[in-house]
Amino acid sequence: ALAALTAINLHSRAVASAGSRRLRWLAAAAFVTGSGIWATHFVAMLAFQAHVGMDFELAPTALSIVIAVAISGIGLAIATYRPHLALGAGLVVGAGIGAMHFVGMLGMTTPARVDYEFAYVAAALVIGMALAAAALHFAASARSERRRALASLFLALGIVGLHFTAMAA
Repeated sequence: ALAALTAINLHSRAVASAGSRRLRWLAAAAFVTGSGIWATHFVAMLAFQAHVGMDFELAPTALSIVIAVAISGIGLAIATYRPHLALGAGLVVGAGIGAMHFVGMLGMTTPARVDYEFAYVAAALVIGMALAAAALHFAASARSERRRALASLFLALGIVGLHFTAMAA
């Protein structure tokens, strides 16, 4: 929630800025969004009780944070430079949440075989993308702290909703 609130506030600063200052605010928003997504996922994975041994390989785990930051950055850039496309930009951010989750899961090693139930995977992606779209929609028109807080709530719910639904998958 704190990462989502910080990301939305950084994004609002990017929208209000121009030139190289806008790019710096946008980069900060992308980093905070992506690292917040990544941290939420891996803290939850550390708490996950699978009752079998579980480790994480370095390469997919590192790639997952790069994906989260990069795809979030693309979505936030779209929303910054083309506010009328905020819903679509949110879909991109939501897709980044999903990509981060499933690449992060590729890095999980366990003596068990991991199979996915497609309906839950699809539901997870819909949840993450829809809530991230709502977040950026509210962020695009955020002229008050209340609107930014609402945008942050939707972003946080999108991250958590996708993660736990995808874990059910």
